[in-house]
Amino acid sequence: MTTFVPAMERQTFGESTINPLHTGFLLSFAFTALTLVLGAYLWGAGGAAVVVVGMGWPHVVLGFLFYARRLVRDAGPARLNFSALLLATVAISFAHSLSDITTVIYVYFVYHALRDEIFIYHQRRTDHRYRGRVFDRGGLALLISTTLLAGVSQLQNKIPAWIFPKSLAAVPHSFELVLCGLALLLATLSVFRIPRSIFGQRPAFRSALSAMFLFIAAMTGMKVARSNNIPLPLFFSFLVVFHYFSWYVFNLEKIKLRQGKTLSHKSPQGFDRFLQIVGTRNGFLVFTLAMNAISFAGVFSYLLLKDSHWLGYAFSLKYFLYILVFHVTVSFAPKPVAPAATAA
Repeated sequence: MTTFVPAMERQTFGESTINPLHTGFLLSFAFTALTLVLGAYLWGAGGAAVVVVGMGWPHVVLGFLFYARRLVRDAGPARLNFSALLLATVAISFAHSLSDITTVIYVYFVYHALRDEIFIYHQRRTDHRYRGRVFDRGGLALLISTTLLAGVSQLQNKIPAWIFPKSLAAVPHSFELVLCGLALLLATLSVFRIPRSIFGQRPAFRSALSAMFLFIAAMTGMKVARSNNIPLPLFFSFLVVFHYFSWYVFNLEKIKLRQGKTLSHKSPQGFDRFLQIVGTRNGFLVFTLAMNAISFAGVFSYLLLKDSHWLGYAFSLKYFLYILVFHVTVSFAPKPVAPAATAA
Protein backbone atom coordinates (compact mmCIF):
# COMPACT_ATOMS: atom_id res chain seq x y z
CA MET A 1 0.00 0.00 0.00
CA THR A 2 1.36 3.41 -0.97
CA THR A 3 1.72 5.82 1.92
CA PHE A 4 -0.23 9.04 1.39
CA VAL A 5 1.94 12.12 1.99
CA PRO A 6 -0.29 15.21 1.92
CA ALA A 7 0.76 17.87 -0.57
CA MET A 8 -0.10 20.66 1.87
CA GLU A 9 2.15 19.05 4.50
CA ARG A 10 5.08 18.95 2.07
CA GLN A 11 4.62 22.47 0.74
CA THR A 12 3.68 24.31 3.90
CA PHE A 13 5.75 22.55 6.53
CA GLY A 14 8.83 21.54 4.57
CA GLU A 15 12.33 22.05 5.90
CA SER A 16 12.86 25.18 3.81
CA THR A 17 9.74 26.91 5.15
CA ILE A 18 9.99 29.22 8.16
CA ASN A 19 6.37 30.30 8.65
CA PRO A 20 4.31 27.38 10.05
CA LEU A 21 0.92 29.12 9.69
CA HIS A 22 -1.35 28.69 6.69
CA THR A 23 -2.19 31.78 4.61
CA GLY A 24 -5.89 31.22 5.29
CA PHE A 25 -5.32 31.48 9.04
CA LEU A 26 -3.31 34.69 8.67
CA LEU A 27 -5.94 36.20 6.35
CA SER A 28 -8.70 35.39 8.86
CA PHE A 29 -6.66 36.91 11.70
CA ALA A 30 -5.95 40.09 9.72
CA PHE A 31 -9.58 40.48 8.58
CA THR A 32 -10.73 40.09 12.20
CA ALA A 33 -8.35 42.73 13.54
CA LEU A 34 -9.20 45.22 10.77
CA THR A 35 -12.96 44.67 11.11
CA LEU A 36 -13.00 45.18 14.89
CA VAL A 37 -10.76 48.25 14.67
CA LEU A 38 -13.08 49.65 11.98
CA GLY A 39 -16.10 48.84 14.16
CA ALA A 40 -14.54 50.66 17.13
CA TYR A 41 -13.71 53.64 14.91
CA LEU A 42 -17.24 53.90 13.48
CA TRP A 43 -19.37 52.98 16.50
CA GLY A 44 -17.09 53.30 19.52
CA ALA A 45 -17.56 50.87 22.40
CA GLY A 46 -20.64 49.36 20.72
CA GLY A 47 -18.79 48.54 17.52
CA ALA A 48 -17.94 45.00 18.57
CA ALA A 49 -21.60 44.18 19.23
CA VAL A 50 -22.53 45.49 15.78
CA VAL A 51 -19.91 43.27 14.14
CA VAL A 52 -20.55 40.16 16.24
CA VAL A 53 -24.31 40.23 15.63
CA GLY A 54 -24.19 41.59 12.07
CA MET A 55 -21.78 38.91 10.87
CA GLY A 56 -23.18 36.31 13.27
CA TRP A 57 -26.62 35.71 11.80
CA PRO A 58 -25.30 34.79 8.31
CA HIS A 59 -22.75 32.43 9.90
CA VAL A 60 -25.37 30.70 12.03
CA VAL A 61 -27.91 30.47 9.19
CA LEU A 62 -25.39 29.07 6.71
CA GLY A 63 -24.12 26.55 9.21
CA PHE A 64 -27.64 25.40 10.03
CA LEU A 65 -28.66 25.14 6.35
CA PHE A 66 -25.90 22.63 5.66
CA TYR A 67 -26.71 20.80 8.89
CA ALA A 68 -30.40 20.70 7.94
CA ARG A 69 -29.57 18.48 4.96
CA ARG A 70 -29.14 15.66 7.49
CA LEU A 71 -32.54 16.41 9.03
CA VAL A 72 -34.15 16.19 5.59
CA ARG A 73 -32.37 13.00 4.52
CA ASP A 74 -32.28 11.10 7.82
CA ALA A 75 -35.60 11.56 9.57
CA GLY A 76 -34.74 9.14 12.40
CA PRO A 77 -31.42 9.48 14.28
CA ALA A 78 -30.60 12.94 12.94
CA ARG A 79 -33.86 14.45 14.17
CA LEU A 80 -33.56 12.67 17.50
CA ASN A 81 -30.02 14.06 17.94
CA PHE A 82 -31.21 17.53 16.96
CA SER A 83 -34.04 17.39 19.52
CA ALA A 84 -31.58 16.43 22.27
CA LEU A 85 -29.18 19.23 21.28
CA LEU A 86 -32.04 21.72 21.16
CA LEU A 87 -33.04 20.74 24.69
CA ALA A 88 -29.41 21.19 25.80
CA THR A 89 -29.43 24.67 24.25
CA VAL A 90 -32.61 25.58 26.13
CA ALA A 91 -31.10 24.27 29.40
CA ILE A 92 -27.89 26.32 29.00
CA SER A 93 -29.86 29.42 28.00
CA PHE A 94 -32.24 29.03 30.94
CA ALA A 95 -29.31 28.67 33.34
CA HIS A 96 -27.78 31.84 31.91
CA SER A 97 -31.07 33.71 32.32
CA LEU A 98 -31.13 32.78 36.03
CA SER A 99 -27.46 33.48 36.77
CA ASP A 100 -24.85 35.07 34.52
CA ILE A 101 -22.63 32.25 33.20
CA THR A 102 -20.93 34.30 30.48
CA THR A 103 -17.52 32.93 31.53
CA VAL A 104 -18.78 29.37 31.06
CA ILE A 105 -20.23 30.28 27.65
CA TYR A 106 -16.90 31.87 26.73
CA VAL A 107 -15.01 28.65 27.51
CA TYR A 108 -17.76 26.71 25.69
CA PHE A 109 -17.17 28.79 22.56
CA VAL A 110 -13.38 28.45 22.93
CA TYR A 111 -13.86 24.69 22.67
CA HIS A 112 -16.02 25.08 19.55
CA ALA A 113 -13.60 27.46 17.80
CA LEU A 114 -10.57 25.35 18.73
CA ARG A 115 -12.14 22.14 17.47
CA ASP A 116 -12.96 23.81 14.15
CA GLU A 117 -9.42 25.18 13.80
CA ILE A 118 -7.87 21.74 14.45
CA PHE A 119 -10.22 20.22 11.87
CA ILE A 120 -9.39 22.98 9.36
CA TYR A 121 -5.66 22.41 9.95
CA HIS A 122 -6.00 18.68 9.23
CA GLN A 123 -8.11 19.34 6.14
CA ARG A 124 -5.61 21.83 4.75
CA ARG A 125 -2.60 19.60 5.30
CA THR A 126 -4.32 16.69 3.51
CA ASP A 127 -5.84 18.68 0.61
CA HIS A 128 -9.27 18.33 2.25
CA ARG A 129 -9.19 14.53 2.47
CA TYR A 130 -8.92 14.17 6.24
CA ARG A 131 -11.30 11.67 7.84
CA GLY A 132 -9.60 11.02 11.18
CA ARG A 133 -10.38 12.17 14.71
CA VAL A 134 -10.22 15.87 15.50
CA PHE A 135 -9.04 15.32 19.06
CA ASP A 136 -6.20 12.85 18.82
CA ARG A 137 -3.51 12.87 21.53
CA GLY A 138 -2.03 16.15 20.34
CA GLY A 139 -5.45 17.70 19.85
CA LEU A 140 -6.53 16.74 23.36
CA ALA A 141 -3.36 18.25 24.83
CA LEU A 142 -4.03 21.48 22.93
CA LEU A 143 -7.68 21.46 24.03
CA ILE A 144 -6.81 21.02 27.71
CA SER A 145 -4.06 23.66 27.70
CA THR A 146 -6.17 26.20 25.80
CA THR A 147 -9.24 25.63 27.98
CA LEU A 148 -7.13 26.05 31.13
CA LEU A 149 -5.58 29.19 29.69
CA ALA A 150 -9.01 30.60 28.84
CA GLY A 151 -10.27 29.82 32.34
CA VAL A 152 -7.21 31.32 34.07
CA SER A 153 -7.44 34.48 31.96
CA GLN A 154 -11.00 34.93 33.27
CA LEU A 155 -10.01 34.30 36.91
CA GLN A 156 -6.52 35.81 37.02
CA ASN A 157 -7.30 37.92 40.09
CA LYS A 158 -7.67 34.69 42.07
CA ILE A 159 -4.34 33.15 41.06
CA PRO A 160 -2.39 32.12 44.22
CA ALA A 161 0.66 34.21 45.10
CA TRP A 162 2.98 31.17 44.89
CA ILE A 163 2.09 30.88 41.18
CA PHE A 164 1.99 34.59 40.32
CA PRO A 165 3.73 36.85 42.91
CA LYS A 166 1.73 39.81 44.22
CA SER A 167 4.63 42.15 43.51
CA LEU A 168 4.44 41.23 39.83
CA ALA A 169 0.64 41.27 39.83
CA ALA A 170 0.76 44.92 40.93
CA VAL A 171 2.29 45.89 37.56
CA PRO A 172 -0.47 46.90 35.07
CA HIS A 173 -1.31 44.05 32.67
CA SER A 174 1.52 41.99 34.16
CA PHE A 175 -0.27 38.67 33.71
CA GLU A 176 -0.96 39.25 30.01
CA LEU A 177 2.53 40.63 29.36
CA VAL A 178 4.22 37.65 31.03
CA LEU A 179 1.95 35.27 29.13
CA CYS A 180 2.66 37.10 25.89
CA GLY A 181 6.42 36.92 26.49
CA LEU A 182 6.31 33.19 27.18
CA ALA A 183 4.15 32.58 24.10
CA LEU A 184 6.55 34.62 21.94
CA LEU A 185 9.54 32.65 23.24
CA LEU A 186 7.88 29.28 22.57
CA ALA A 187 6.65 30.35 19.14
CA THR A 188 10.10 31.62 18.14
CA LEU A 189 11.80 28.43 19.30
CA SER A 190 9.22 26.32 17.44
CA VAL A 191 9.58 28.27 14.18
CA PHE A 192 13.36 27.76 14.17
CA ARG A 193 12.98 24.17 15.47
CA ILE A 194 15.00 24.68 18.65
CA PRO A 195 15.40 22.10 20.05
CA ARG A 196 15.05 20.00 16.95
CA SER A 197 14.19 16.87 18.93
CA ILE A 198 10.91 18.52 19.99
CA PHE A 199 9.95 20.68 17.03
CA GLY A 200 11.70 19.01 14.09
CA GLN A 201 8.92 16.64 13.06
CA ARG A 202 5.91 18.29 14.72
CA PRO A 203 4.38 20.81 12.28
CA ALA A 204 1.05 20.78 14.13
CA PHE A 205 2.80 21.74 17.39
CA ARG A 206 4.65 24.57 15.64
CA SER A 207 1.42 25.87 14.13
CA ALA A 208 -0.39 25.70 17.47
CA LEU A 209 2.32 27.67 19.31
CA SER A 210 2.48 30.34 16.61
CA ALA A 211 -1.31 30.69 16.55
CA MET A 212 -1.44 30.83 20.35
CA PHE A 213 1.11 33.65 20.40
CA LEU A 214 -0.96 35.69 17.90
CA PHE A 215 -4.13 35.25 19.95
CA ILE A 216 -2.42 36.08 23.25
CA ALA A 217 -0.81 39.14 21.64
CA ALA A 218 -4.23 40.26 20.39
CA MET A 219 -5.77 39.73 23.83
CA THR A 220 -2.96 41.69 25.49
CA GLY A 221 -3.07 44.53 22.96
CA MET A 222 -6.83 44.88 23.28
CA LYS A 223 -6.68 45.02 27.07
CA VAL A 224 -3.90 47.62 27.05
CA ALA A 225 -5.86 49.68 24.51
CA ARG A 226 -9.01 49.60 26.65
CA SER A 227 -7.04 50.78 29.69
CA ASN A 228 -5.98 53.78 27.59
CA ASN A 229 -9.59 54.59 26.65
CA ILE A 230 -9.37 53.12 23.16
CA PRO A 231 -12.76 51.40 22.63
CA LEU A 232 -11.57 47.94 21.59
CA PRO A 233 -13.74 44.98 22.65
CA LEU A 234 -13.13 42.03 24.94
CA PHE A 235 -11.17 39.13 23.47
CA PHE A 236 -14.35 37.03 23.29
CA SER A 237 -15.56 39.29 20.46
CA PHE A 238 -12.23 38.85 18.66
CA LEU A 239 -12.48 35.07 18.91
CA VAL A 240 -16.08 35.01 17.64
CA VAL A 241 -15.37 37.25 14.64
CA PHE A 242 -12.20 35.29 13.85
CA HIS A 243 -14.34 32.13 13.82
CA TYR A 244 -16.67 33.74 11.26
CA PHE A 245 -13.84 34.76 8.93
CA SER A 246 -11.99 31.47 9.34
CA TRP A 247 -15.09 29.55 8.32
CA TYR A 248 -15.64 31.76 5.24
CA VAL A 249 -12.02 31.51 4.09
CA PHE A 250 -11.93 27.75 4.62
CA ASN A 251 -15.17 27.17 2.71
CA LEU A 252 -13.96 29.25 -0.23
CA GLU A 253 -10.82 27.10 -0.26
CA LYS A 254 -12.96 23.94 -0.38
CA ILE A 255 -15.13 25.35 -3.16
CA LYS A 256 -12.05 26.25 -5.22
CA LEU A 257 -10.70 22.72 -4.78
CA ARG A 258 -14.01 21.19 -5.92
CA GLN A 259 -14.19 23.27 -9.10
CA GLY A 260 -11.88 20.96 -11.03
CA LYS A 261 -13.64 17.77 -9.93
CA THR A 262 -16.32 15.87 -11.80
CA LEU A 263 -19.74 16.22 -10.22
CA SER A 264 -22.51 13.63 -10.18
CA HIS A 265 -24.70 13.49 -13.31
CA LYS A 266 -27.78 13.36 -11.09
CA SER A 267 -29.70 16.62 -11.01
CA PRO A 268 -30.67 17.40 -7.39
CA GLN A 269 -34.06 18.88 -6.68
CA GLY A 270 -35.55 21.14 -4.03
CA PHE A 271 -33.43 21.75 -0.95
CA ASP A 272 -30.45 19.76 -2.30
CA ARG A 273 -30.49 21.91 -5.45
CA PHE A 274 -30.43 25.07 -3.32
CA LEU A 275 -27.48 23.78 -1.29
CA GLN A 276 -25.64 22.85 -4.48
CA ILE A 277 -26.01 26.44 -5.72
CA VAL A 278 -24.84 27.85 -2.39
CA GLY A 279 -21.92 25.41 -2.57
CA THR A 280 -20.56 27.09 -5.70
CA ARG A 281 -18.20 30.06 -5.45
CA ASN A 282 -20.64 32.60 -6.92
CA GLY A 283 -23.60 31.15 -5.05
CA PHE A 284 -21.73 31.17 -1.74
CA LEU A 285 -20.52 34.75 -2.20
CA VAL A 286 -23.89 36.11 -3.34
CA PHE A 287 -25.83 34.36 -0.56
CA THR A 288 -23.29 35.35 2.11
CA LEU A 289 -23.17 39.00 1.03
CA ALA A 290 -26.98 39.18 0.83
CA MET A 291 -27.36 37.64 4.28
CA ASN A 292 -24.79 40.04 5.76
CA ALA A 293 -26.58 43.00 4.18
CA ILE A 294 -29.91 41.90 5.67
CA SER A 295 -28.33 41.17 9.06
CA PHE A 296 -26.50 44.51 9.32
CA ALA A 297 -29.67 46.31 8.22
CA GLY A 298 -31.43 44.65 11.15
CA VAL A 299 -28.66 45.66 13.59
CA PHE A 300 -28.71 49.29 12.40
CA SER A 301 -32.52 49.36 12.63
CA TYR A 302 -32.25 48.18 16.22
CA LEU A 303 -29.66 50.86 16.99
CA LEU A 304 -31.93 53.55 15.52
CA LEU A 305 -35.06 52.22 17.24
CA LYS A 306 -33.77 51.41 20.72
CA ASP A 307 -37.33 51.18 22.07
CA SER A 308 -38.21 48.38 19.66
CA HIS A 309 -38.09 45.33 21.93
CA TRP A 310 -38.91 42.84 19.19
CA LEU A 311 -35.87 43.97 17.19
CA GLY A 312 -33.77 43.62 20.33
CA TYR A 313 -34.67 39.93 20.61
CA ALA A 314 -33.03 39.36 17.21
CA PHE A 315 -30.29 41.97 16.97
CA SER A 316 -29.04 42.85 20.46
CA LEU A 317 -25.88 41.14 21.67
CA LYS A 318 -27.64 40.15 24.90
CA TYR A 319 -30.08 37.86 23.10
CA PHE A 320 -27.77 36.89 20.24
CA LEU A 321 -25.61 35.15 22.84
CA TYR A 322 -28.35 32.51 23.04
CA ILE A 323 -28.14 32.04 19.25
CA LEU A 324 -24.40 31.43 19.59
CA VAL A 325 -25.10 28.83 22.28
CA PHE A 326 -27.51 27.13 19.86
CA HIS A 327 -24.89 27.23 17.08
CA VAL A 328 -22.17 25.72 19.27
CA THR A 329 -24.44 23.06 20.77
CA VAL A 330 -25.78 21.88 17.40
CA SER A 331 -22.19 21.47 16.18
CA PHE A 332 -21.94 18.51 18.57
CA ALA A 333 -24.25 16.50 16.29
CA PRO A 334 -22.57 13.28 15.08
CA LYS A 335 -21.00 13.69 11.64
CA PRO A 336 -21.85 11.20 8.90
CA VAL A 337 -18.94 8.84 8.13
CA ALA A 338 -17.68 9.19 4.56
CA PRO A 339 -15.26 6.92 2.71
CA ALA A 340 -11.64 8.08 2.81
CA ALA A 341 -11.51 8.54 -0.95
CA THR A 342 -14.47 10.93 -1.03
CA ALA A 343 -13.59 14.57 -1.56
CA ALA A 344 -14.43 16.94 1.28
